[in-house]
Amino acid sequence: MKVLDRFVNETDEKKILKKSAILNSIAGVISSTFVSILLMVITRTGSIELAGIFSIASVIAYQCLTIGSFATYNVQASDLKREFHFNDYAGIRVISIFLMMCLLLFYSFCSGYDLNKAWIVFSFGLFKMSDIVDDLFRAEYHRNHRLDVASFILVGRYLIAIALFSFIFILSKNLLFTSLLSGFILMFFTLWIHRKYLVYFVKERIMPRFSKIFDLGQILLPLTISNYIRMYVVNIPKYTIDLYLSTEIQTYYSILVMPAMIINLLAEIIFAPFIPRLAEYWEFDTLLFNKMIVRQLLMILGITGCTVAGGWIIGLDLLSLAYSVDLSSYMVPLFFLLSAGGFNAASLFMSLVLTVQRKQKATVVIYFIITVIALMISKSVVLNFGIMGASFIYLLICGMNFIGFLLIVMIEINKKLRG
Repeated sequence: MKVLDRFVNETDEKKILKKSAILNSIAGVISSTFVSILLMVITRTGSIELAGIFSIASVIAYQCLTIGSFATYNVQASDLKREFHFNDYAGIRVISIFLMMCLLLFYSFCSGYDLNKAWIVFSFGLFKMSDIVDDLFRAEYHRNHRLDVASFILVGRYLIAIALFSFIFILSKNLLFTSLLSGFILMFFTLWIHRKYLVYFVKERIMPRFSKIFDLGQILLPLTISNYIRMYVVNIPKYTIDLYLSTEIQTYYSILVMPAMIINLLAEIIFAPFIPRLAEYWEFDTLLFNKMIVRQLLMILGITGCTVAGGWIIGLDLLSLAYSVDLSSYMVPLFFLLSAGGFNAASLFMSLVLTVQRKQKATVVIYFIITVIALMISKSVVLNFGIMGASFIYLLICGMNFIGFLLIVMIEINKKLRG
């Protein structure tokens, strides 16, 4: 802990900013590849069937995390006027964790799974529970301009989680036991590390104020609904495979969709630093605002093109080698999924643009419309075309997301130019 002590006691602002940028990027990379690393461990040392169960368990866990986190991090980290105290945020997290537990129980035991699969799904949700607790403390460090400390702890937690889960699974070959034991250890570590360092940032302890928690809930509920729908809509192909196809097909699809995340990761690293400038241009220079949007979209297109080309040439060979499965017959689904990754990265950028334009509520409408369309066609397409059908549905969802967001952005730009 001596390294972390040095981080906490650092006072040089330039060093803090530099460490924050580096460690936050590392944390983003590990976060984006976390599930794929664990899936790789399971496919190579376990079985395809277990990997398929793990795939849907991870989808459900992250779906439930949208309720558990309750979209609190960004609001808490940006609450520099201290409108809400740390314990107000902690209070709403207690409520959100209760709601998450209810949702997790519903997904696990009311989805028609056999008892073994239901317990595995539930246990992996518990494994990810410590993420919500960690999120609360890290947001407080970030609010105190110490993103370096928050990111350092996050990187450490992810590395410990990967090592713990992998080691216990390799020894036991039991996903239920692995999730429960590693989840318990990780929760203990999370509470211990934050109890040790929170005192550096929260000097005054105020009891949670119910009126403030209610106010917070009103602010966060629309954002939470949007996050929940967004997470659900992009995972409709996985849910459909879970309902109608085998766990082996779920494993293959989950492996094939992993490279699409590389596009999202690279795109986010590129456009994230420009968000403040984008907001400034929207206020004072619409022409530069438009040029920046075009430039960022072209960069995402370039990244997507390179990734698709690489995937077409060596993608299947690398994935087959990494996960120890034969994927040689899935070139077209990989092409669909990589293309969808480009649309998804572009739609994530456009959602940021809509946030700058203060039209983020429109994203909920778009997500809802796309969810209805996807649910109407996904069953027949997946049943008739298998993985290719699921991959096409994912491409369709991401493409519609981007087009919907782009249209709203263009309408807002046109309104501003006319007004």
